[in-house]
Amino acid sequence: MTPRNSHRRRNPTVFLKLWRRVEKLTVRQLFCLLFVLICLSLILTYSLKNELNNVRANFLTWSEEDANKIIKDLEAFIPSHCQSNVYRTGGLKSSSILINVDENNWRLLEGTLFSIQRYTDEKLIREIIVYDDRISSFGGEVVGKLVNACKSICKLLRSETKLGEASARHKMTQVAKGDVLVFIESGVLVTPHWMAPLLHTLHEGGPSIVSPRIDSIEKMRTVREMPEYKSAFTWSFSTMWTIEDGLNVLDGRVIAISRTVYEALGEYDPEFEAGGGANLDLSIRAMLCKVSIIYSECSRIGIQDAYIPRKVYSLKNFRRLTLLWFPTLRSAIYRLADINPSTDEAEARSIEIRKEFFRERQGICANESTLLGRHGVVYPDKDTTALGMLESQSTSLCIFAARNSPPSLTLCTSSVYRSYAIVSLNERKQLKIGSSCLNYHKTLKAIECGTLTSKWEFSPLGEIREEKTGKCLKVDGNSEIKMGFCTEMTKEKWRLKKL
Repeated sequence: MTPRNSHRRRNPTVFLKLWRRVEKLTVRQLFCLLFVLICLSLILTYSLKNELNNVRANFLTWSEEDANKIIKDLEAFIPSHCQSNVYRTGGLKSSSILINVDENNWRLLEGTLFSIQRYTDEKLIREIIVYDDRISSFGGEVVGKLVNACKSICKLLRSETKLGEASARHKMTQVAKGDVLVFIESGVLVTPHWMAPLLHTLHEGGPSIVSPRIDSIEKMRTVREMPEYKSAFTWSFSTMWTIEDGLNVLDGRVIAISRTVYEALGEYDPEFEAGGGANLDLSIRAMLCKVSIIYSECSRIGIQDAYIPRKVYSLKNFRRLTLLWFPTLRSAIYRLADINPSTDEAEARSIEIRKEFFRERQGICANESTLLGRHGVVYPDKDTTALGMLESQSTSLCIFAARNSPPSLTLCTSSVYRSYAIVSLNERKQLKIGSSCLNYHKTLKAIECGTLTSKWEFSPLGEIREEKTGKCLKVDGNSEIKMGFCTEMTKEKWRLKKL
């Protein structure tokens, strides 16, 4: 008995069908087909090459060629009077350049080492120390080759465990021999003659920590000049740039400090793990101990996406900053950050040891309570009840406003307007945007805060109502912020996004 489906004819494969059709083509048709295939392959190769370049840019891999091109563009931002200055290097102390490298930035080390070796006076460098903070085997091998190819002044230190920026820098200082310590993060590109003005500023500024002026390297290796920003920090301990007066805190990606001042400040705190906060901790100690934080105008560097705020991602580091410097405001800070205060006991002993260091320096360093009277531009008041970025739910855009200007909307991810977009609400019902208060008197404007500024209510439903007029903050069809009656048809809902 034959199988039921044996009489069916097997279907030819797709490739067999294509081959039969090709066999029927004439020579001319075959040449045309070949030409089309060649054109398609060229187009595909070109597209893949561009895509690989994009991927390479996104992975932040800089070769010497890339670095050289970017540095030439950054040079255009150096003021003319800086280029004409002649800095004598004879009396300047030699420096140890200390570069911390981790899994996130080892691909950028080639450009950093290239720029330092090419654009730094050799007389000003005693050594270059690179710290491998537990990079993967492949990345560690690349870092090792780069350091070996460096001049004899380069040294490589490695860690078997992930330490974080504070501990990595602390360990490098223990073997460094220079009188001045210059901490650099992998990925920084220095411009010609950056070191001499940096050391001059450090020499002439008394007890100080000096950083270069920073310009931003955007995606696809374009550069952008940053205004003469100052830095400030918020209750969430984010460090960001602002053009208004505020507390000058350290960005931390490049800082120069004399060894004497560094040791007097208590060095980097090795108890800070990976996750940010160590440079803010050092900044606060500098403020308390009368050490100036200065940005040297004529020393210029480039940093990838310099506008992006520096955050504290580690919960342990966040708690440590709070307990060290703001213990009286712990409950308010934790409430804003949704942190449970019951887990602080483990930090208590190490915090006490750290504070004892400053008690021994009474008369030189001020008490941490003096910080509360030195608010920065986006440093919220002690009676802050809410903090974040105010998002319009109809547009998914966030409100921002400079002083004496009406509020506008911007992308919530925009870092350019970040210092003007931090919103806080306090117990006095002031709605603060940056350092200004939102006020409504015929027109809506951000003004200097005072007793006569408008009082606002933030309802659980997301409405923002001005207390005196009863009108609500809303967004019109042109995405402009207006005041209007709080009806069901016209009311706008807002959401406070955490920083």
